[in-house]
Amino acid sequence: MNAWWEEVVETLQAEFSDITDAGQITRVTIRLVIAALLGGILGFEREHKGKAAGVRTHMLVCMGAALFVLVPR
Repeated sequence: MNAWWEEVVETLQAEFSDITDAGQITRVTIRLVIAALLGGILGFEREHKGKAAGVRTHMLVCMGAALFVLVPR
C-alpha cells in the first residue's frame, strides 16, 4: 500500500510540476469556490420556486463556466 501511495504522489507531482506559483493555485481555487457558491445561491432560489434546474445543476454549470474562462490563462 505504501509503494502505491508513493507512486500516486509522484504522479501528481509530475502532473502539476508546471504550477510553481502558490498564488496562482490560490486564485484559481478561490474563483472556483466563489463560482460554486454563487451558482448554489442561484440554484437554491430556483429550486425553492419549483423550477427544474436546482442547486447541483447551477453549481456545476457555474464551475464549468469558470473553468472555461480560467483554462486559457
